Amino acid sequence: MTFLAHDAPSLFGVTRIVTVFVVACPFTTSESVIVVRTVYERLARVRVVDVPAGAAKGIAGFYAKVFGATASVDKAGDAPAARVSVGEGQELVFRETKAKIPAYDGHHIQVYVGNFSGPHRQLLDRSLVTEESNQYQYRFEMITDLDSGKPLFQIEHEIRSMTHPLYARPLVNRNPAQTNRTYVAGRDAWVPDPMVEEMDNPRDERRQRRIEAVARRAAAE
Repeated sequence: MTFLAHDAPSLFGVTRIVTVFVVACPFTTSESVIVVRTVYERLARVRVVDVPAGAAKGIAGFYAKVFGATASVDKAGDAPAARVSVGEGQELVFRETKAKIPAYDGHHIQVYVGNFSGPHRQLLDRSLVTEESNQYQYRFEMITDLDSGKPLFQIEHEIRSMTHPLYARPLVNRNPAQTNRTYVAGRDAWVPDPMVEEMDNPRDERRQRRIEAVARRAAAE
């Protein structure tokens, strides 16, 4: 039996899928209900950001050239918008506005990329890399016009490779004891508390007594 429920269509949609098995025991008349899997899909499917008027074309070109992303300028609606594909069914939308853009407040987005070194090289050539985090990650903040170098929009990007230890970490049933700094793959499943010390092994004690007895006899001879 599969139960499917979803909210009304919106920019931020959640689909919940629960698979349930009813298991009958051949040796009794009892039945057990087991919930096998809960999956959340379409999380934060579209992220819309306001950018200065005239920036959409340059932003789309930036992502297409530097990251090889599928990007286009959507002229439908009230204002042009750069649409950048960042995953299956996921988009970043940079929509132009004539309103004043608030000062950058330090928020950021995180993106995993298949081509890790190519974009890094291009960003480095343009002096856009702001942090060399480690062998799995780097950061940059400024999206620029690739022809003129003019800044178009500021938002920090945390770029991670697909070999990053946190890549594809399960979204559910996470071990709360794990942190980004101490994460170990495979330790999100249930992990028992540290086992109590085992009782002393009598054979070890007898073995040690024999060794000591031999040593005493050797010293007495």
